[in-house]
Amino acid sequence: MAGGKARRMGGLEKALLKVCEKSMLERVVHAMSACVQEFYVVVTANTPHTSEFCKKRGWSVVQTSAKGFVEDVQEALEKLGFECALVVCSDLPFLSSPTVNEFLRAWEESKKRSAALYTTREYLETLGVKARTPLVAVGVNVIPRGSRAFDEHRHIVQKLDVLNVNTKKELELARLLCQTKKNE
Repeated sequence: MAGGKARRMGGLEKALLKVCEKSMLERVVHAMSACVQEFYVVVTANTPHTSEFCKKRGWSVVQTSAKGFVEDVQEALEKLGFECALVVCSDLPFLSSPTVNEFLRAWEESKKRSAALYTTREYLETLGVKARTPLVAVGVNVIPRGSRAFDEHRHIVQKLDVLNVNTKKELELARLLCQTKKNE
């Protein structure tokens, strides 16, 4: 998913913002390439540069109506003819394929129709990120077509993979963590 308005980022196309010398979208695509056989980047009229960026790389793009996350996911599933899909937001610069595979295994074992990856407020606070609720959805889901239930199974992870960059402060933190990793 790479079609949001990014209001908290001043309207910048979040997916293209660089973390650790690559765009967040490139980092997510890299993680996903070890987990799935094919992927599609869902964009909207809000993200024309992201759409062009994807097309230049030969990545498949699905344009949706920018009606909101739930509506855009369902529109993309309908356009693609998929009954169910792994949906990943493009603002997870530290997401790794082992974490995604762990999530998918847990979902399969749960026998539920949908699933969501969560982390805890407690963990996010160790990173300096504030959260309003004890559990925080990360932006990795298995979503069936026609359903508004995205989290019949909740898988909780407490590791850097779950840092979701929604604000300028979180972007600064992600970039700082890159520098810290380089110096270790």
